[in-house]
Amino acid sequence: MWYTGLLYKLKTTLPGPYYLLLKTYLHSPYFQVKYKSSYSSRHEVLSGVPQGSVFGPLFYPIFTADLPTTELTNIATFADDTGLLAVHADPIVASQQLQHHLDILQKWVDTWKFKINQVKSVHVTFTTRRTLCPPVTMNNVLIPMQPIVKYLGFHLDQRLTWRTHIKTKRQHLNLKLRDLYWILGRI
Repeated sequence: MWYTGLLYKLKTTLPGPYYLLLKTYLHSPYFQVKYKSSYSSRHEVLSGVPQGSVFGPLFYPIFTADLPTTELTNIATFADDTGLLAVHADPIVASQQLQHHLDILQKWVDTWKFKINQVKSVHVTFTTRRTLCPPVTMNNVLIPMQPIVKYLGFHLDQRLTWRTHIKTKRQHLNLKLRDLYWILGRI
């Protein structure tokens, strides 16, 4: 998160005393790297919130409360995971609706100097048909199409069969069970 933008949003959202307290908290944070007995020079932190901070979970929803929406798409957010959804019988129209929302979102991202991790961004078509939605882009970069996406711990495949999710959870449980063999004995 861009500090100047975050401070602006905090000032317009919170009562004055709370804003001043949080402004002090965010004022001129610096970092320094220590390697063995040597220290690097200090560098100012211009964005982000301290990892594991008490205020981090408060700052993110305040900063993203004005994410743009459209009437033809849905936006699903939880913590810092965000999904855009477009539903239409015609895959071309669905992609056009999604692309329109992505274009509006890109303007917001540029205005608020927000960083989107494009490596984690994927495009999935949920359908029982053989046709897929045409590709979409964010910041003129093609969002890769995937047959499966992991969202909030769930593995969702194109046909929403839950096979991948069940298989993954079963493998995870088998590993946990193997770790407990020494307590349980061989079953």
